[in-house]
Amino acid sequence: MNILELLEPGGKTSLIQGKRRVTYSELLGGGLRFGARLLGSGADRGKYVLIFLPMSIELYTAMIGAWSVGAVPIFIDFSRGAGFVNSSVDRLKPDIVVCDRATGFMRSLYPMLRTIEMLRIDKDVPAVGAVDNTAESTADSTLESTADAAPHTGSPPAIEALPPEHPAILTFTSGTTGVPKIAVRSHGFLINQYHVLSRHLDYSADHVDLGTLPVFTLASLAARMTTLLPDKRILAGTDAKRLASTMDKERVTRAICSPALMEKLLRHSRLPSLKSVYLGGAPVYPSLLNKIDKNVDIHIVYGSTEAEPIAGIRWDDVSPEDRRGIA
Repeated sequence: MNILELLEPGGKTSLIQGKRRVTYSELLGGGLRFGARLLGSGADRGKYVLIFLPMSIELYTAMIGAWSVGAVPIFIDFSRGAGFVNSSVDRLKPDIVVCDRATGFMRSLYPMLRTIEMLRIDKDVPAVGAVDNTAESTADSTLESTADAAPHTGSPPAIEALPPEHPAILTFTSGTTGVPKIAVRSHGFLINQYHVLSRHLDYSADHVDLGTLPVFTLASLAARMTTLLPDKRILAGTDAKRLASTMDKERVTRAICSPALMEKLLRHSRLPSLKSVYLGGAPVYPSLLNKIDKNVDIHIVYGSTEAEPIAGIRWDDVSPEDRRGIA
């Protein structure tokens, strides 16, 4: 079992970011090539791969590469500061850190990261306007196999077959005691989570999705949606004005995001193409919901580490009495 079984190659656009658009075949092909580089660096099955990247096409390429060889991606909340980062790295001791050009420079700011081998991912991601004619055939042939990964030969490895309990993602968040808290999601768990979410959230393949939460974007990719990612930034907030304009241009129909981001987006656009929205991660108040077009299907969600896979309610299902009580 490997979460990559949920992803299928093809010519449909998978991710949009800035001027870049990559198809499902390009995304998978780039990820599998990066998996071959991980093998060449010794990051094979069970090794910890710290992904030091903002939410981006590169991030998903790195995740696909790690999963293809059975390595375990690690994510740390770098916004918590150097002390938190160094403590997290010391607890788990990653075998390799994946960076792009910007985060490669920033790595020097964290003493614990300087001791870990770095692998740059930039060259494994299609360039602006690039067409990878080999990616679809590479992804097609590789995804058909669940045999053990072959030794590194410079060509993409077969996808590693894994037990359901094999860790797929480790995330470090701040615990109530100040000690970094580790959340573990296995391949089996993420696959089951997707199937549960797809029964309760609107995962129509016709949607153009706004992706701001990495785990939910994985489900969007499994559903063969096209997902718009905000401009790539590290340790910086989202440019809401620019993002709202891009959402209008790309006719985004679904969004899962924080109430704070939605509040900022609505200052710059009515988001006329939006059909459904899922808000969570912080308190959601009627004052915000009343600003969203009345034709949008609004859901308030809670989780996911607190309530796996997720808990939620449609705003239309909240009674007038309850609405007055939370106003």
